[in-house]
Amino acid sequence: MKTLLEILDLKNEPNIIEENFMKRRLFHLFIKPDTNKYYGSLQALFLDNKELGVSKFTLDRYDFVKPFENELCVINKGFVLSAGDIRRLAQK
Repeated sequence: MKTLLEILDLKNEPNIIEENFMKRRLFHLFIKPDTNKYYGSLQALFLDNKELGVSKFTLDRYDFVKPFENELCVINKGFVLSAGDIRRLAQK
């Protein structure tokens, strides 16, 4: 049986969230050199940040297997886990 930390290592099991839980996306925007912001959608991210050096059209088609990065920002896509999600993961 896997430990909770092994289960939560999404690099080893990238589809565990997509297969078993509601997809609650989270976009982490790091504006270089030191600003972090978090959004529930790309639309919200672009409404709040006008000059990122990339278009929403481009990011709508980006697969986010690895973070998007340019000279101005880094954008990661992840998923939010609730306490209930963690409990369900621990039971596996």
